Amino acid sequence: MKTSIYLTALCLIFLCCKKEPSDQCSKPAQWTEIELPDSIEFDRTIVYLNGKEVNYAPIFTYYPVYNLINYRFSQQVGDIVNDFGFSWLPLEEGEYTLHTDTKPQVDKAGSSFGQTFDEDINGYSYKLEESVNGFFNVEHLDSINQTVRGRFKVAFCRTSTNGNADLGLPEHLLFQGVFNTKYSKE
Repeated sequence: MKTSIYLTALCLIFLCCKKEPSDQCSKPAQWTEIELPDSIEFDRTIVYLNGKEVNYAPIFTYYPVYNLINYRFSQQVGDIVNDFGFSWLPLEEGEYTLHTDTKPQVDKAGSSFGQTFDEDINGYSYKLEESVNGFFNVEHLDSINQTVRGRFKVAFCRTSTNGNADLGLPEHLLFQGVFNTKYSKE
């Protein structure tokens, strides 16, 4: 009897000590990169995740007080919301490398990915995978009609599951895409 109690306790301790991924990115499995189209019709956005087309809606917001624009892409699957984006960019055309600082940087786009479920519970945590040559390009911007067109490539790796079971995302995320849409003013 005592032996079975000890074995049960040992099994429970072992199961509760699930190891979280480290803050270092492991080498990703082979990704399928997509050759992005040269042009895309207005009001279209195409986003690929690890080589497969996925449904992420663009939510682009211009902040006139700061003269900066944030580019966010959002997907909702049931009660899980996945968001990634590029932040604090000037309202102008340009090519930007990626960074994770919280302050705006010249010629760099702040890049992040977040996952929540049940409206406010943190899902998996990811960080920018800097070994991938990511970019965010604004190829055309019309501030009169509030339209913007461009392309991007960004990769993230999981740093924590935050104790959650399967939330539908792999360890490594490679987003690629094109957009041609309107932005709103805050």
